Amino acid sequence: MGKNQALSIALILFVIIACVLGGTTYYFKKNADELQIARDSAVKVIPGKDAEIEKLTKENEILKSYLGPEKEMADITAQYNKYMKLVIVEGGTPAPAPAPKADADGEGEGGDGDGEGGEDGAEAAADIAAAGGIPEVAKPSYQTVIEFLTGKIKDQNALSSEIETLNSQISDLKTQVDDAKEKGKAAGVSETEEKYKTTIAGLEQQIEGLNARIDTKDGEIKEQLAAKKKTSRELNRQKAENDELKKQNRERAETIESLEKIHRESKLPPAESKMGELVYVDPLGKQGNIDLGRKDNLTRGITFSVYEPNNLTEYGLKGTIEVLNVSEDREAEVLIFNEDESDPIKVGDVIYTPTWAPGFEEHFAIVGFIDIDNDNKSDLDELIRLIESNGGIVDAYQKDDGKMSGKVTSQTSWIVLGRKPDEKSQKAHLTTYTNMTKAADNYNTKTQQLNDLLRKMGYRPQADNSTFSVRPTTTSKGRVSTGSVSGLYSEDGEKSTTRRPPRKTAY
Repeated sequence: MGKNQALSIALILFVIIACVLGGTTYYFKKNADELQIARDSAVKVIPGKDAEIEKLTKENEILKSYLGPEKEMADITAQYNKYMKLVIVEGGTPAPAPAPKADADGEGEGGDGDGEGGEDGAEAAADIAAAGGIPEVAKPSYQTVIEFLTGKIKDQNALSSEIETLNSQISDLKTQVDDAKEKGKAAGVSETEEKYKTTIAGLEQQIEGLNARIDTKDGEIKEQLAAKKKTSRELNRQKAENDELKKQNRERAETIESLEKIHRESKLPPAESKMGELVYVDPLGKQGNIDLGRKDNLTRGITFSVYEPNNLTEYGLKGTIEVLNVSEDREAEVLIFNEDESDPIKVGDVIYTPTWAPGFEEHFAIVGFIDIDNDNKSDLDELIRLIESNGGIVDAYQKDDGKMSGKVTSQTSWIVLGRKPDEKSQKAHLTTYTNMTKAADNYNTKTQQLNDLLRKMGYRPQADNSTFSVRPTTTSKGRVSTGSVSGLYSEDGEKSTTRRPPRKTAY
């Protein structure tokens, strides 16, 4: 039994080893085939590359033979830069700024097209290079140098030809005078000689005029070179001044941006968090005290929404309070209005409002169509009054005609969004809405939907809103909308005139 078991184990080990050897053999054979294919592909490419290298080598030898035998690339570059300096100084043709080594070579050799001014040309080119180099508009070739030198040669040959012609005329006249004297024409010799002298003097004056023209042209070239030097230095100075001014402007812009950021942050209202809490609630749950008072700039009539501790969400909302009396530095009497009598407001519940904050002035912008009670009539004036009566300041708002009153600034803490103009609205409404919301984005102004604002500030629609008192009254007839809505904001179909409280949303 043990012997059969040993044979079985040996057979299993043999099979495993055979499988491993077969797998590794297949793997290495596959890699070897792939490497052979890659090698064959590389070998096929080599003849084409060799032919390309041979072609480039021949072209390089031909070009070097054109430029001169046994010329190194550094020598060719230096000679090229020297010619380019000559072209830019004398001919005004754009050329690249010379390399430092090439510039040094150019100054040592000189080479003016007409035999004069070689040192001046090299000096001017060096000054231009020192002033910042010549902008490389288009890389010129030796054809540019040839054309320039050809023009210089033509001009010089024209002047030389004109002088030679005049000298030839003078020589002919002198020969005629000598011939006349030799022939013994004594009677006419004197008169002819005077005549020829006069002609010769005129021709000599013409030669002097041509020489003067040459001198004048040389003077003009020197003046132009001097002017170019002066202009280059002035441009370099102005460039340095401009760079310094740009640097100062960047630094000032960064400083202004930093100051504006500090200013915006200093004007930002506190985050939506606990502003205070209930420190006392009477047994009936109708009145109580909060831990804010005169030193917090709290005033009578300001309302707050009340939440469970650590739960400033829609689900933690328990009701509203209205400041009834502020008689203490850190305490004020309030009226309490429970949202749900089964879950009444109690001591320790926290309060919040977006329209007022201790030590801050809350600034608002209002955009869109404002309809507090959903009667499809404008309540813009009522919303402005509610914000201001609760300690807020309205910086800007979109009027019912679509135009903007006031301005959104870095001090604006909130932008209240009413109903957005639809595609049927007039262009003025859409433009103002877009501009105001974009300005608010630029200043990182907080966004607040109308219904959320009303809920968070403790607005109670069943109260007499004409005074924004949240206390119930038996004589109140309810708030009436203060304006009429433009047809641009009207929705299709009949709308119910039944008052509905603002719809709650989580924030």
